[in-house]
Amino acid sequence: MRSLAQRSQGGPHRGFTLVELVAIMVVLAVMAGVALPTLGNLTSTRAGMAARQLLRDFTHARQRALATGTTCWITIDMTAQSWTLLRDDPANPGLDDAIVLTDAGTGKDFVTFIGTAEYLGVDITACDFDGSVSTGFDWMGKPLDANGADLASEGTVTLTGGHQITVNAGTGMITHVTP
Repeated sequence: MRSLAQRSQGGPHRGFTLVELVAIMVVLAVMAGVALPTLGNLTSTRAGMAARQLLRDFTHARQRALATGTTCWITIDMTAQSWTLLRDDPANPGLDDAIVLTDAGTGKDFVTFIGTAEYLGVDITACDFDGSVSTGFDWMGKPLDANGADLASEGTVTLTGGHQITVNAGTGMITHVTP
């Protein structure tokens, strides 16, 4: 009892006992054991988040085309690892003169970059819409190729880990296929 009283009064016995240090090391080891598997799945989780965002953006473009009667486009940029939502310019319809949509929530251009921030470690690994990296939706929600013709075959965008967004050529239905 005397040494405990001396310790609490700031006596000569300052520091941690061996038992206290071992207990702390055991607690830290248990915490690390729980955290490491979670960190290992982080890229897969981020890829899933990016795929769901891309799915929402495709759906937004299609719904906007249906609601406004104006063709909306999505262009995938493999170099910049991004995608952009666009709308036809009424004076000059077509993808070449399309105007970048503004996100109503943020007031910024509707451009999403991956490989950074919340999508760190995620890449667009493949993209094909009848040989192009762009697709659009007409006023009936029907998918188009980059030239404005009906999409001839299913279009796909593949992200890290095998996450794939597909656009059905006939119906315009958009799906996310998880690995």
